[in-house]
Amino acid sequence: MVNANLEVVKKFCQKLIGLGTKHSTTIDVIGWVVRYSPSEDFVSLTPYALIYQIKQTVEKSTYVTCGTVIDIDRDHAWWYKACRQCTQGLEALTDQFYCAKCDVYSTIFVARLVSIRVWLV
Repeated sequence: MVNANLEVVKKFCQKLIGLGTKHSTTIDVIGWVVRYSPSEDFVSLTPYALIYQIKQTVEKSTYVTCGTVIDIDRDHAWWYKACRQCTQGLEALTDQFYCAKCDVYSTIFVARLVSIRVWLV
């Protein structure tokens, strides 16, 4: 569970437990090793902070927070069409794409994130 030690997560779990179930089944797995992706590790190991707490921070630091995207700035590119074999940008041709680095033609691309700017309000 992501950030299981947060008070809001604890309250949510308690609420679920309070709802109860008619049938409860538990399965214990011995020797199971749980592996997390780097993004799951980042979210679970990075401190959580509310927006007002982040705004009050004076030292350079990294936090995880929750928010809602209310608009996307369409005037600036925030993603690009990338080659599936490398991360190089593709040249758009009439009916396919070309990767100069891999010297490959393809009709499929991967959308790669360039950057996202966040304004704390």
